[in-house]
Amino acid sequence: TPVIVVTKDDVSAKGVIEIYKIGERLTGIETDENGNIHFIYTEMAVSGAEFVVEAAEDIYSADNQKDIIYKKGDIVAELPTLEGKAVTDNLPLGKYNVYEKYAGDGFVLNKEVKKVELTYANQSTTVVFKDVEFVNERPKVDINVIKQDAENETLLSGAVFGLYAKEDIYGMEVQPKAAENKKLLVEKGTLIEKSTSNEDGIAEFTVDLPLGLYEIREITSPIGYASTDFVYEVDVREFKQDQAVIVVEAIFKNEIIKAEVSKKDATTDKELPGAYLTVREKNGPEFESWMSGNEPHIIKGLEIGKIYELIEISSPYGFAISQKVEFKVEDTSEIQKVEMKDDLVVGKLKWLKTGEVFTHTDTGQTELGKVETPVFEKKTIANAEISIYAVED
Repeated sequence: TPVIVVTKDDVSAKGVIEIYKIGERLTGIETDENGNIHFIYTEMAVSGAEFVVEAAEDIYSADNQKDIIYKKGDIVAELPTLEGKAVTDNLPLGKYNVYEKYAGDGFVLNKEVKKVELTYANQSTTVVFKDVEFVNERPKVDINVIKQDAENETLLSGAVFGLYAKEDIYGMEVQPKAAENKKLLVEKGTLIEKSTSNEDGIAEFTVDLPLGLYEIREITSPIGYASTDFVYEVDVREFKQDQAVIVVEAIFKNEIIKAEVSKKDATTDKELPGAYLTVREKNGPEFESWMSGNEPHIIKGLEIGKIYELIEISSPYGFAISQKVEFKVEDTSEIQKVEMKDDLVVGKLKWLKTGEVFTHTDTGQTELGKVETPVFEKKTIANAEISIYAVED
């Protein structure tokens, strides 16, 4: 009887590691009652990340020959994700570490090391599968504006700032098959958020911004300060992989409103000291009072657009009180000039020059004969010259 010999090779079990990568993608916007834009993000599969699989222990062949296939720490595979997934080739059973090498565009590196053990299942399973998932965070953008007085860097409250898109902002379609299609969400130049500086001079933008290019402009200056046309560019298109928060600090400085008030002699056009003056809002409260001197007086902090009155309370000796002067405060860092003139109080001297003036003769008769007597009468004398002298300073 012939002997039939059947040879069957054993196939060692293998393992496959499947890596899944997800993260938040910009998919929409909404606008609140104040007109501020809020961005909506949705967790989606992320392509373009790179992962490393390394041996977490010495890994031997399955034939009990103790042949080392991978030493502990050996890199077994480097894998990019496609549509959020990366898959290893068949690996010998054993323990492995999986970690992220590159997070992909727009994400912070996930530094977690995932431990995976590929273990024997049964004699019918030639390939075992293990999956690991990595979730990556978007970098947050923290934008603060510091508002200062241009002269002394005093912190100013009450300034209103706007954060604007400096480029079009696109989002992803939520549907998986259309995920690579982009849709326009915010047009270039759109106001995204307003923020007002607090008592510490800080205006904070709280919107959860996507990476991109933005700019900050002042919408309203603090009371008593001129507006500034300074524009601060915010470029958060690039960041380091381990940078979870991108901090932006913009400093805006404003010039205080200044008005130069001159009190002048109307005759000489020179500064006139000694007048007590006050400036007040028209039909409103007093803003500042002072005594005029030999130089113009500087007022600081008047409010843009308001009408004020310059009023003379008392005039210098010998001068008449002037009519009030109205002026409107303009939005400018240039010194605004206000002028009031006083007229000198003058008097007129009238005099009458009189004296006895020969007018005629009277004829009379005496014992000596006929006599002509001249007659003088009190009359006004013309063409007389008069000299007037000051009897005091």
